[in-house]
Amino acid sequence: MKTRKLWIVVAMSMVLLLLAGVSVLVQAGFAPAVAQAQTGTETMSALPRTITVVGEGKVRIKPDVAQTTIGVDVRKSTVKEASAEAKKVMDEVLKVLKAQGIEDKDIQTSGFSIWVETPPYGPEGAPGGQAEPIYHVSNQ
Repeated sequence: MKTRKLWIVVAMSMVLLLLAGVSVLVQAGFAPAVAQAQTGTETMSALPRTITVVGEGKVRIKPDVAQTTIGVDVRKSTVKEASAEAKKVMDEVLKVLKAQGIEDKDIQTSGFSIWVETPPYGPEGAPGGQAEPIYHVSNQ
């Protein structure tokens, strides 16, 4: 818990430094969105004043949460075949995740869909002929 608080303090310090630098620039009349033309006769005192703030922070803590989306997309000539293959592959994915120590309560379905793709061309690419539909099953 102390490392998490340290991380928050470091992050807040970086934000405050950045805001302080921007505040000084605004008070000095520096407008970064306005380009000023420079001629050979300008002196250094006529140039806008700038402050550069550079920072680096490192935090080394053991992560306690990771979030990812893993999905399966299967294409077959029938819905039944596509569904069965998607289930088979997703069961294997879940088996591997559980073998890595991920609990059931930490796994959830975020999306499941089935749709048909009907290509506009025939089996050999000839226009006019209707190709066989392709069924997609997607599971995340």
